[in-house]
Parts: sequence; structure tokens; C-alpha cells
Amino acid sequence: DSIRNQLGPLKSWMFPYQVLLELSETNLLGQPLANGRPGPTCLDVPLPALTIREGVPVEIDPLADLIGELLVRENLIDAYVMASLPQNAVHWRVLEWDTPLPPREGAVAALRQREPNLGLPFSLAEAELDLQELPLAPGHLLLAATRRDVVDGWIKVFHQAGLNLDRLASPQCCRLAALHSESAELPTGTLVLVVTPCETTGPLLLDRKSTRLNSSH
Repeated sequence: DSIRNQLGPLKSWMFPYQVLLELSETNLLGQPLANGRPGPTCLDVPLPALTIREGVPVEIDPLADLIGELLVRENLIDAYVMASLPQNAVHWRVLEWDTPLPPREGAVAALRQREPNLGLPFSLAEAELDLQELPLAPGHLLLAATRRDVVDGWIKVFHQAGLNLDRLASPQCCRLAALHSESAELPTGTLVLVVTPCETTGPLLLDRKSTRLNSSH
């Protein structure tokens, strides 16, 4: 056992593996990712009531204990975690950029400086922003925005759980990434409708060949 324990960290460093987690205010889904291929869903559990509010984890300890115990049970405690934030905490916008596109960090700084009215329920000053260029829509950027306390809160949860947090992402970007290989073969201008079934609502995503058009419930 002692030799196995000593070799565990070395194996994880030489052959890193990942776990994908989908967070919501009521549920946690998870599946391992090995050699770039997702495995079967291994986690589908309810989260304690009232521990998350508007996407923000308000009860750090119970969430960290639960998520840590679940990954220990599935032998994924040393995996690199890629987690999608709760759906209702992330907002999307497609932006038209009228000047040559700067590098990503420069684009984020320029957007904050411009302070456009994007109809978000929070100011850009208190938001975490992610910008992606839309390859099939020149001069357009895809913006994912969430409140900073959402990101800070989940970083605290995963840190307290002793996990290797690799990335926090918007759920919409994760769905588009999952469809990328299939949509790449579709004719230009094809309209794709994606409905995600849930217990009470079904998020609706409209995508016209990699240009996100609308997302609603």
C-alpha cells in the first residue's frame, strides 16, 4: 500500500486524467475524461438545499465535503476538474467588433473601458468575462459573463475540497464544444436547435453554424 501511495502522484503527473462536472443549484453531474474521450456518467446526485443561491455557493463547507467525498468514491480525487457553472449564473452576448481584434486579454480590457450597455444584470466592473472569436462570423465575438463572486465562490469550494481545479466554463460554451465536430460538417447557414431536458425547464440553444443566436428556458 505504501508503494502504491507513493506511485499515485507520479502516475497522475505522467498520465493526467480529467473529470467533467456540470453544476446546477440542485444537482451535480460528472463523468471522467480519458485520452480526450468522455466516459459514462458516474455522478448524478442532488446537492444540499439552499447551499447555492443565484449560482453562488453560499455554504462552502457542505459543498466541498460532498464533492470531495464523491470524487474519492469514484477514485477521481487526483483528477483535473473542469466544471461548468450553473446555467442561470452565466449570460451570453454576441458582440460586433468594429476594429481589428486584439488578443483575448486586450479585448476584455477594451470591453471594460468601453462599458457598452449589454443589458446584463450586473456591471462589467464586477463581472468575470470570457471572449471567444467566432471563426465563421468575422468581426464578431462571443461573450460569456458572470458575477465575480460566482467564480470566486466555486474556486473556494474546489480548493477546500482538495481538488485540482483546471477550468471553470460557461455551460453554453460546453454544449457548443460538444457539438463542434458534428456541426462542422453542416452546410453554412444551417440552423441547429438544442434542447436540454430538465425536471422543470429545458434550456433552449439556437446556433447558426457556430454563431450562437439565442439561449432561453
